[in-house]
Amino acid sequence: MTPCGKNRKAIAWLAVGALDARQARELRAHFETCAHCRGYWNEMSRVTEKLAAAEENPQVEAGGAFRQKLAGKLRAAESPLAGNAFSAYLVRMFPGWRIAIPVGAAVALTALGITVAQRYPAVSPGLPMAVIKVESPRLGAEISPTMGNYEMAASESLDKLDELLTRQGGRVTASTPVYTAAMLGTPGATD
Repeated sequence: MTPCGKNRKAIAWLAVGALDARQARELRAHFETCAHCRGYWNEMSRVTEKLAAAEENPQVEAGGAFRQKLAGKLRAAESPLAGNAFSAYLVRMFPGWRIAIPVGAAVALTALGITVAQRYPAVSPGLPMAVIKVESPRLGAEISPTMGNYEMAASESLDKLDELLTRQGGRVTASTPVYTAAMLGTPGATD
């Protein structure tokens, strides 16, 4: 049976006789109304009785290695390290470890990013910055007939595009043969 969460430890203490009289009375009064706690109390009492009835075997003795391991684990449980305390704090704040681990990783990465950004700034504060002015080609000058140049003229104004197209349309070009895909299959199609 699963007892009330707040009473689990108190029931275990009551089963071994380590609970003070006032708390024992209050807990026994609670047993009258709560079947779960009463069932847990019965289970814990049976375990305690069996442990008390067990015989001691004086020939069985724990070795030195067992004692050392046990003492080490007890010391570790009494004085948590800073990392263990932080992880325990995260687990308390975020009951599921599946949330605590990503949150901890995000905090660590954010701290690392801030540290790197402070240590290596993008622009050194003492150096002067150079500003380079990029100008578009003058549309009045002779420019090549490309889509990029036509787009640039159109972005300035439609009148400039019209002026550029008119200028380039009146220009005399060298007489070079122009080949198209339709002419490839016809013999003697060139002039």
